Amino acid sequence: MKARTTYGSALDHARAELEEALGDLEEWDQRLDALRTKVVQLRRTVTALSVLCNEPTGMDDLGITDACRVVMDNATHPLTTKRAMQLLEELGFDLASQKNAAASVTTVLGRLEAKGRIRRGVRDGDTMWIGPHVPWAEDEAPAASEKPDKAS
Repeated sequence: MKARTTYGSALDHARAELEEALGDLEEWDQRLDALRTKVVQLRRTVTALSVLCNEPTGMDDLGITDACRVVMDNATHPLTTKRAMQLLEELGFDLASQKNAAASVTTVLGRLEAKGRIRRGVRDGDTMWIGPHVPWAEDEAPAASEKPDKAS
């Protein structure tokens, strides 16, 4: 019976620590989401002001994968590839540097989906990319065999 008391006490302590750590994690996730949103807003502001001032943005260049990740992390609704490309440009990402921008963005989004960072769906025949914070009804989910449209 003494063993149960010792282990039981350790178990209670471990459960309490786990609960506290999970609460901390949730708080940090919320803070991280808020910070990412702020960074996106500031990138848009810097991009817009740099155009008005006819000056380079002066921002460190994001690679296409990081830029797509930022767009999808901040998406509030499902996006077509075309809309994702528009948002990349709003962030100041130079799509002209890509040989075939639509194919490059589609490939990156497909890789993000394969890693489980985003989801893919179909709406009205268009491939939709669904960010991690975007709800998506199960009945809208595509069949596993569907491939994304290169241009949508």
